[in-house]
Order: sequence, then C-alpha cells, then structure tokens
Amino acid sequence: MGGVDENKETDDHGRQAAASIQQLFLPTAKSIADLRSRFGVHIHSVFQPAEILSGDMWGVKPIGDHMLAIYIMDTSGEETDAALSMVRAHTLIMEAILDWLDPAAVLFELNNKLATKMPVGQYVAMLCGIIDFSKDTFVYSGAGMPWPTIIEPGAQQPIFGDGSGLPLGIAQNATFQNRELPFPTGASLLLYSDGLNEIELGDGTRLGKEGVQRIIEEMLEEAPASLGVPLLTRFGKYSNKQYADDQTIVFCQRVELWKGKQEKELKTITSETKKTVVIADDEELARELLSFALENEGYNVIEAQDGEECLSILKDNAQKIDALLLDKNMPKVDGFDVLREVKSSELLAKIPVIVQTGASSNEEIMEGIKEGAYHYLTKPFNIDVMLAIVRGAIGEKSIYEQLEAETRQKETIIGKMKTGSFRFQTMEEVHEMTSILALACPDPQRAVVGLVELLANAVEHGNLGITYKEKGELVNSSAWDEEITRRLKLPENQEKFVEVTFTRGEGEVTYRIKDQGEGFDWRGYLEFDPERVTHAHGRGIAMASMLTFSDVTYLGKGNEVIARVFDEE
Repeated sequence: MGGVDENKETDDHGRQAAASIQQLFLPTAKSIADLRSRFGVHIHSVFQPAEILSGDMWGVKPIGDHMLAIYIMDTSGEETDAALSMVRAHTLIMEAILDWLDPAAVLFELNNKLATKMPVGQYVAMLCGIIDFSKDTFVYSGAGMPWPTIIEPGAQQPIFGDGSGLPLGIAQNATFQNRELPFPTGASLLLYSDGLNEIELGDGTRLGKEGVQRIIEEMLEEAPASLGVPLLTRFGKYSNKQYADDQTIVFCQRVELWKGKQEKELKTITSETKKTVVIADDEELARELLSFALENEGYNVIEAQDGEECLSILKDNAQKIDALLLDKNMPKVDGFDVLREVKSSELLAKIPVIVQTGASSNEEIMEGIKEGAYHYLTKPFNIDVMLAIVRGAIGEKSIYEQLEAETRQKETIIGKMKTGSFRFQTMEEVHEMTSILALACPDPQRAVVGLVELLANAVEHGNLGITYKEKGELVNSSAWDEEITRRLKLPENQEKFVEVTFTRGEGEVTYRIKDQGEGFDWRGYLEFDPERVTHAHGRGIAMASMLTFSDVTYLGKGNEVIARVFDEE
C-alpha cells in the first residue's frame, strides 16, 4: 500500500468533515455585515479548529430593534464526539430557546435539555448575553467560560467580567446568574474560549488572564482607536502552529451612537416596585434554591420554615405579599391547612398560592385545587417553569385587583339594563369590558375572575389562533404580550372582533361570547386536569366555571360559549 497509513487517512477525513460542520454553524460574512448596518457594530472573529478536534462555536442573533444576543461555547471531549455534542447544542439553541431576553433562563433551559442528551462525562461551557443599545449594557450569564472583557472608550485597561458557572449538561436544574457590564458607544466586547488563555508561552507558562490583559493594554497604547483586527492578529502571534485546543475569539465594537428611543427606565426594578414572595418549606436547601432563583429575578423573598411561621408572616404582612410558594408537607401546620386558612381569610384570600410537593397523585392535586391553590408544582420541578408560574400568578393578581377597582368605580354604568351587546378586539378592551359586564352580576367582584378568563380566551385562542402549546412556550419565555401585539396587527386579524351579549333575567344573568376563530376542542378544559395542572397556563376556563359561573356551555366548534350566573338568594 506504499506505506500509507489507512487509519491515519480515515482520521484526517473525519477531522476535516467535523471541522467543516463547525464552520457551517458560524455566522456568515453577510449576516455580520447586516448587523454592522443595523446596529452600528463591527464584529471580527478568529476560529481555529484544533489539531485534535473539539467543539467551539459562537453566534449572534438580533432581538427587536435595540438588542443583540451573542454567545460563545466550548464542548468538552475530542474528535468527532465533541463536534457531535456541539451540533446537539447548536440545534437546541436554534430550536428550543425561544427568547433571549433572560440569559440565565436560556442557560437553565439549555442545560436541562443537554443533561438528557450528552454522553456521560461530556459537558458544554457557554456564555450568552444581550447587548442592549438603548441602555448601554451587556447583560450576560456564564457556564464555565473565561472572562467576558469590556474595553471602554478612552480606557487604559480592560474590565473583566465573570463567566463562571456550572458547565451545561452535568446536572439538571442547575441555576445561573445574570450579570451586567457597561457597553457604551465606542466600547468593545471580547469573548474567547479556553484556547486563548491556555496558549503555552516560550517559558512554559500559559497566557492566562494576566497575559490577555497585558496584550490589550499594549494595544491600547499603540492603536486605541481601532483595536479589532490588530488585537486579534496580536493574539495570533502567541499561538502555536499546532493547536492543542480550538481557539475562538469574538470582538464586537460599538462604533455608532444608537438613534432609537431610549428605554433606560423600562423594566427597572426598585425597592418600591419589587414584588414579594413568601417561601414556606421545611427543607433549608429547597428554600435556598428557590430564594436564589426568585431574588435573581428581582423579587423580595421572605422565608418560613414551617406552616405556623408562614401564617404568622402572612398575617403580619398581608398587604405586602404578592404570592406564596407553599410546601405541602410541613411541621406544626400542614401546607393544606395553611392553604385553607389563607383562602378563608378576607385579608389573605387574594394571595395566589402555588403548592409544591413530592407527591403527584391526582387526588391530592385535585384536593389542593379545590382548596383554592393557584397552581401545583411537583418536585423536582423546572426552576424556569416555577418562575413563569410566579410571574403569571402575580400578574393575574394585579389584573384582578385593577379590574375590581375599576368595577367599583363604574357601578352606575349598566344600572338597570336588562340586556346589552358589545364588540371588542384587544386585550385592553377585554379588561374594559370585564369591569363593565361584571356589574350585571349579583357579586361583581367575584364575576371579574371568570369574565376576564372567557373574554381573553376568545381573543387569544379564538381570533388570534394561539394554540395551547404555543401559549405555554410564549408564557415560559416571557414573550406572550409581545406575540399578542404582533398577531393583532396581522392583516388577517385586524377586522376580527369578539361579540358578547348579556341578559339579566329573574334570578339569572347570562353571557353569550362569540369569537371569529376556528374553534377548539373545549371538552378537556371545563374542569381542572391533573395532567395539566403543573403547566404555566391552561386553567382559565376551569377557573371561570369553578369561581364565577354556575354553568359554562360551549357550542358547536367551540368559538361560542354561554356562561350563566344564578342568583343564589
């Protein structure tokens, strides 16, 4: 065979094929040029596959008109195994991650998916973040990556962030932290894999953080105005000819002032606006995990180690509590006993209670729901889902309180009307209609809950055609409101409306609600389904039936519903 090593030739082909796969996933020159035109950023990169192939990758993704998501990752292992793991991660990033507004949540979701797919012993180090041009910030979260580095305009030395965190794929439900660095106009962001700081120097040492800083400072003295390509070239001079590891470096510089509307005040959390969540659990580790996740989202957290302490905290802070995370099995006072006391108290009844337990029997779940639980979490649960449920609970509590207040202010609008018909299109009009239509009922405050659910359902799932699965994904990714707004503007939806008619008779009020959608299979939603109770949504119709209406009946294909309230007096 002329001395040809067939095994070596096969290995070389395998490396070449895997390296080609890696190249396919990198941003194209055209996409980078588009970002330069759109956001005023210059992006340069170096990607050098190792002689022994591993699995680096980086990418960027525009979000709206003022944000840019950017990520870099490094897969453990060697040869095609590492490249395959990189492909798995890339597929999940592109298909499973729906919203990049919360980098820590992105890593949480990606970690849980990779933990079920990665071979034992392999993992993915990653850093992902959001450049927000309206706020001049870079918000990011790390999972075992080197330090994200900011070089501010006029600076003499760089600012190093913290890319630490548990690498992805090792253990499910690991939590990650969002961090923030300044990123004003003229600033540069440098992201890199371990291949850079692990470069071996001539004296046997490695480049490391100190070496990276030294090179940047040298370049700031020589060419402060245009760092990009010269800096990457300088790093390249320190590299060996044969790479022991992939080397990926991404340099992003803001060169133009962002001219859009400033949004620095939006979504700002202050001590006055923070919502408060009580965690009642006798397991200290569980309380610590939940507290960390909730505080990282901007909530105030109060911890209780048993049912008795929980009730004491609730009674002392009734007007300040926005939600309760309640463990089912606790000493002194059982979780369900706490739930019953909360829901029987006029002062506490409106606090949404999310029950968490290790048991998952349908009987116990239904017991909790009948006692007034807002939601049910079965341990071990997904932290991201828990956060979505808490957001939903607090959001609905605020909506109900607002609608009840508006209802009290409009007590004379309907007066002695026996019948009335209205049309509406938007979620804002849903709230307006609810505050008016509730006045036809004997107990307007109680009517608010059921009416807002049925009217909102007619807009969201009816006219806009959002499926149950789609809503779950949108709610979990905090993109629900944005998607509602988007669909309302679509040409096919702009003329659609919901019509609601109320009739007040002897001892009975009837609401007839009809949308212009394709209908849905309503039969599984009239009662709470234990299989669905841990989802972040899907209980609205059942809540309407249980809490407000004496009877709820869907007609035909499901785009028309009749709901009745009987005057029990």
